[in-house]
Amino acid sequence: MMKTIANPPGIMVSDYATAYQDLKAGKKINYEGASGPLDFNDHNYVYEPFDVLQFDASGNPKVVTTISVNQIQGY
Repeated sequence: MMKTIANPPGIMVSDYATAYQDLKAGKKINYEGASGPLDFNDHNYVYEPFDVLQFDASGNPKVVTTISVNQIQGY
């Protein structure tokens, strides 16, 4: 099911309420959640870089480091 609603093509949505309404209306969606794109490959894996964030006292994020796709895959 996730692969059906998270992969292109489709209307890009990023919140649950809009995604739910669009699905109920029979629309094809491409859900982009809080963590970013979740596009599944042919083996049902999601390989996207991950950002490690640190927040200041005001709640503003700063990228500390990025974990690459190669690091995730162990290369």
